[in-house]
Amino acid sequence: MSLEIGPWKYWLLIRIAFLWNQVLCRRRKHYRLAIIKMDRIGDAVLAVGAIRLLIDRVGEDQSLLVISPIAESLYRAEFPRTDFLVLPISCISFWPEFVTFLWKYHSRFSGLSCDELVCLRHHPSDYLHAMMRLLPASVRYACEKKESYLGKAAVPFPDAVLSPYPEVLIGHCQELEAHRRVVSSVRGFEVPLEQIHSRLTVRATEVRTVLLVCPQASDEIRQYPPELLATVIQGFIAQHPMPVEFCVPPGTDIRVWDCANEAAGLNSVTWRFPATIPDLVQEIASVRILLAPESGPAHIATALDQPIVVLIGGGNFGNVAPWSKSPRQRWLNRPLDCYECGWKCVHASPICITEIPPVEVIQQLLAAFAEQ
Repeated sequence: MSLEIGPWKYWLLIRIAFLWNQVLCRRRKHYRLAIIKMDRIGDAVLAVGAIRLLIDRVGEDQSLLVISPIAESLYRAEFPRTDFLVLPISCISFWPEFVTFLWKYHSRFSGLSCDELVCLRHHPSDYLHAMMRLLPASVRYACEKKESYLGKAAVPFPDAVLSPYPEVLIGHCQELEAHRRVVSSVRGFEVPLEQIHSRLTVRATEVRTVLLVCPQASDEIRQYPPELLATVIQGFIAQHPMPVEFCVPPGTDIRVWDCANEAAGLNSVTWRFPATIPDLVQEIASVRILLAPESGPAHIATALDQPIVVLIGGGNFGNVAPWSKSPRQRWLNRPLDCYECGWKCVHASPICITEIPPVEVIQQLLAAFAEQ
């Protein structure tokens, strides 16, 4: 996202911060590899496979991960011996947010340098480009994307080995292909896409015969209507009787789903509120079948190769989904001419999701459950 500043102000501020770090730091910690991936949980999960391939080349103790607070616990569980630099996902304004950020966090950059700096966040922004400049590196790698939903950056990428961002893919997602291109550039040969697929190391101590429903997406517009969700659940458990559990973050207002479940006669639903991302991963790993919109839990379930049906809309279809590790993952959508709207819906409701027939969702749940 552009911070709405003239390039000269941007350059001056970054240069001052960089020089100030040099003055403050007499001793420098050097890494063979640093990876930038400041993102939300779904995108963080998508990058685990690429990060693992890159770190395996040099070792965890020679690597630095620059990540967001929301993804920290996930990455610490997957890469326990790696060093971390935890930063905000983004800055919206130049003043005071970006200037305050540099003042608050510049000391965390002091003393850091690396041989290879790899950017696995593919949405250009002045904030991201600042992070790339503040970390001294012998060579930088990134995927070149001119614009994204964040808008167009005012200042170009720093000098880097750039791979072209992929066009829309059929049956797969651009984000994983972008990761593959960057990793291939770093390693010097074409890496198969299957090796980029994320794999989480968590294993459930026991698997419960439960339908786990994760109804919440990052935005309400991406969610399947609660009354239709209740209809789907009733149709599925009529053929495979089992307990139903709903899983949402702590503090979520659950009344809309409770009312819909009660109206449909689902009176014995159990609610789960995992306190941390590792708790959520363990919850997802421990059940037989899942149902969710395109969301962080959907990507976690796919990375765990769990049976799941994911309801996906067309706002940015193909960008981060669909992707699958096996037939156990079923991504269900309703193609329309208005796809790729960026979630600026022109209809009274997001019919790409709300008009997915419950009977189709039930059929896909039955098919995913059969892939045990």
